[in-house]
Amino acid sequence: MSRVILGILFVCALAACATEPTSDPEIVAPSSVDVSRLSPQVYLLSAGDVLRIEVYREPDLSITQKIEPDGEMSYPLLGRIQVAGRTASLVEREIRTKLSRGYLVDPDVRVSIVEFKPIYIDGQIKAPGEYAYKIGLTVQQAITRAGGPTQFASERVYLQRSGQGGDDRFRVTRDTQLLPGDIIIIGERMF
Repeated sequence: MSRVILGILFVCALAACATEPTSDPEIVAPSSVDVSRLSPQVYLLSAGDVLRIEVYREPDLSITQKIEPDGEMSYPLLGRIQVAGRTASLVEREIRTKLSRGYLVDPDVRVSIVEFKPIYIDGQIKAPGEYAYKIGLTVQQAITRAGGPTQFASERVYLQRSGQGGDDRFRVTRDTQLLPGDIIIIGERMF
């Protein structure tokens, strides 16, 4: 009988380890995101962002398009252009330069970010999935958009953010502001 109880306790312990990290990542202080990180001169574009490219007095060259998973997009006359990993300002200069080589004289090109790539919510949340990103969005607002936590959710909320050195995972507060592409993970309560 005691072996059965020990077996059940062992299985429960393994299940608890699978839902929560063994060591809590450091909590990120609830601070606002520096909005300048999202400006066209600084923000590095990536798959899922939607761009609006406008060429003054050239409606056939003015398009709105989502960056494809390979980081490229198709543009009239120029074909495939690599845009991921570049700023909107750099893409603007490249298109201007390429159009001025045999197509237009001194083209006036503007590239703007119409929509940032989405955020994702997973774990013990009523409606996990992909959600639109808006500047200033907090973890709490994102959780609310996803229908709130399930009855099995713990107070532990984690954020996975892609950085220059790979993905970083942090335990966060509900006031933490999000960036495009962030993944929120709601932990499971241990009984």
